[in-house]
Amino acid sequence: YNTTVPENVANFVVAQVKAEDPDTNKSITYIIKQGPLDLFKIDPKTGEIRTARGLDYETENQYALVIGTEENPSLRPGATTTVLVTVEDQNDIPPVFLTILTKPIVLNDDTEIGTLVTTLTASDADGTAPNNVVEVRA
Repeated sequence: YNTTVPENVANFVVAQVKAEDPDTNKSITYIIKQGPLDLFKIDPKTGEIRTARGLDYETENQYALVIGTEENPSLRPGATTTVLVTVEDQNDIPPVFLTILTKPIVLNDDTEIGTLVTTLTASDADGTAPNNVVEVRA
């Protein structure tokens, strides 16, 4: 399974895994065998995987979950599958000015139009464009 989820959305449906049991006992329990249990949860009856909290693209942009099954009531080891979760970057970090002006810019009346009077720099820590592009208009 390959899926994409937006960052910062808690309880987002990631995927639903499905296993089939050819035995007469059709009861299957789904579990997360490997992966960050603090970030993902699975419904043991339906196999629906959700985010436990909002994911942060800038911290980690991809996760691999190993989903397993247990056959009830024996709890024998069952099948596994891997769910690859890609986190989609959102424009969630505001840009910041790196240049700090400590006093006003004062111009003489005879300063020509188009004269460079100062340079400002800004940065945006979002992970991908266009979310991390800073544009300043004066």
